[in-house]
Parts: sequence; C-alpha cells; structure tokens
Amino acid sequence: MRATPITVMLAALGCGAASVLHAAAPASVPAPTPAFVPPLDIAARATPYAAVSPLIAVAHAGQRLVAAGWRGHIVISDDQGRHWTQATVPVSVDLVALGFPTPAQGWAVGHGGVILHSSDGGRTWVRQADGRSLGAATVRYYEALAAHGDPGIAKTLADARANTTNGPELPWLGVHFLNEREGYVVGAFNSIMKTEDGGKSWLPWMERVDNPKGYHLNAITAVGQTLYIAAEQGTVFRLKSGGARFEALDTGYRGSFFGIVGNDEVLLAYGLGGVAYRSADGGTHWQPVQTGVHAGINAGTVLADGRMVLATQDGKLLVASADGARIAPLAPRDTMLFAGVTPAAPGTVLAVGLRGSTVVAIGTNVP
Repeated sequence: MRATPITVMLAALGCGAASVLHAAAPASVPAPTPAFVPPLDIAARATPYAAVSPLIAVAHAGQRLVAAGWRGHIVISDDQGRHWTQATVPVSVDLVALGFPTPAQGWAVGHGGVILHSSDGGRTWVRQADGRSLGAATVRYYEALAAHGDPGIAKTLADARANTTNGPELPWLGVHFLNEREGYVVGAFNSIMKTEDGGKSWLPWMERVDNPKGYHLNAITAVGQTLYIAAEQGTVFRLKSGGARFEALDTGYRGSFFGIVGNDEVLLAYGLGGVAYRSADGGTHWQPVQTGVHAGINAGTVLADGRMVLATQDGKLLVASADGARIAPLAPRDTMLFAGVTPAAPGTVLAVGLRGSTVVAIGTNVP
C-alpha cells in the first residue's frame, strides 16, 4: 500500500490481536447471521463521544467550525471549539476532507468514494454520490471517448476500470470548491472529478492530469487564483485559473506530499518524514526547508498575518514565517496524532486528531 495521509495515520496506531476464550456451551441451533449492510448505507450513529472520537478534517463554515472523521462523524462548533454538536450524516464510512466555499454550502468526502453536501453550514448532510455511481459513470465516460476514436484514452479507460474492479473501495482524499457551483474531488490512483453545478453531476478529469503513473492525489487546494494538488513521488500538480489541465511540477523530492498551504508570497508543500518544500514563484522552483521533525506532516493552515501552521503525525505544531523560509516548533498543551488544523479564536488554532480536538495558542514571536 502506498503512502497517503490516511494510511500513514493508521500505521501510526499500530495493530494487534486479542485472544478471546469462549466457555464451552451446549450445542444449539445457531441464530441467523444478520445480512451485511455496507457502511455507505448506514447512517452515522448518534453518540455523545463523537467530538472526542478520531477526527481527520476541520474547516470553517463562516465563523462556525466543522470537523469530520471516523464512522461518518461530523461535529460543529459555534464557540471556536469549546463545545461541539453532532451533525446528521447518512453514512458511517470514514470522512477525510471538508470544503466550505460559503458559510452555508459545504462538502465532505471520504471512503467508499462518498461525496456529501450540506446547505446549512454543516448541521445536516445528504449524499450526492458515492463510488458505486461515480465509478460506473467514469468507466462509461471513458468508454464513450474510446468509442469515438480518442487515441490517447486507452490507458485512462484501463485505469478507470481497475479502480472499480472491487467495488466502491477507493477513497476521495481531498475536496475543494472555488464557489457554490465549481468544485473538485481527488483521490487514490489519479482519481479526480469536477462539478460545475454544485455536485449534481460530476465529470471525470483523469486524462487532464499529467500523471501517467497514477500517483495518489492526496489533497487539493487553491492559493490565489491557482489550484494545486499534492501527490506522491514529490509531485505537485498545478492548474492555473481558467486552465483545462493539471501540469506536473518537479519539486526535487521523491516522497509523498500530503498537502499544500500558501499565501501571497509562498507555497509550502509538506508530507512524509517531516518534509517541507518551499516555492516563491508559484511552484516552478522549489527548495527544501528544515522543519526539525521527522514524523509526517499531515495538515497545514494560514494565519491572518500570513504565517503558516503545520500539524504533525506525532502531535507537534510548527509555525512557518510568512515567507516560508523559517519553521519553528510550538508545543501544544495536549499532544495527539494530528490530522487537521485551522485558525480558531484570535491568536489560536484548532487541531484535530485521534482524540478529537484541541485549541492551541500561537505566540506572535514564533518564528
């Protein structure tokens, strides 16, 4: 299995087996085995522990904070992370990314190729699509292109078929909406789709990414007027405003990038092994930046003053200068495996991870 933010996060947990001893019991007629219902078809269970269960993504819906995580849990906070309320969600698959282009309109994506939509700031959600419908539609789309004689589409069609061989098992790893209508989802093995009608329909974009080896597309974000995708093998993809194709940018790194954060001055791509690379020219040239950490950097955000905060797999927060040239550690009050981070109340950020969320103060003298 190749590295994505989610596989690295799961690997950090470790795994084990527990033996259970069963006392002998008289023979009896076994009870019927309940029919299996896929998590895509089971609503997230209401629980008072949703806000302290593993959370993977966090975003702003206006002033509201919205966080999403395992088993379809989505929680919202209207007091900058002090108290949380569980949202109504129609699936119980793990959710890994959020995007709110407006305070009301938002999207969540995750395992099973699910795409959820909220029109009330994250309080309630509906399913727009999942891997069953999108996978079949993607194959049909590329079959039609091949039937019309497109000579370059054969490999893309083969990849689309391979991605759906075992059903809706591939996750979406990132989502970004430029406005209420235009948005993108990206995921494993070069999976990418675009909508121009707020998610009512989705168009495959696999052939529009310079990604012949099918690298995982781990995250997508906009910096200024340009969209960037963080991917495997040190690759960043760039789509300029109004463009129709993501071009590959060589950063000089050969590991996985898990995300990109940036401001008007600089881009920072971050990922496996505590790596961060900096570009001051929109991604054309890159230089490594010393982070002082060796655990994977899973998430990043931009503060109002242009500084950037990075969150690591081993519970550290890093603060980068506005020009991205200097990165210094910040010791949070409560360390955990962090998976997401966003600005909260003035002078603070909210980080989410394996034990829910924590609010951390950011000093003005760092770095």
